Amino acid sequence: YDNNLPEPTLEMTMELIEQLEEAGIEVHRKTLREAKQ
Repeated sequence: YDNNLPEPTLEMTMELIEQLEEAGIEVHRKTLREAKQ
């Protein structure tokens, strides 16, 4: 929180989740939204 680290785009996050699920890793989804600019 407010650590000035860059956040991945929502698209990149969704791609990662899909790749993890395809690899058999269970992903617990929470509310995802675009990062603040």
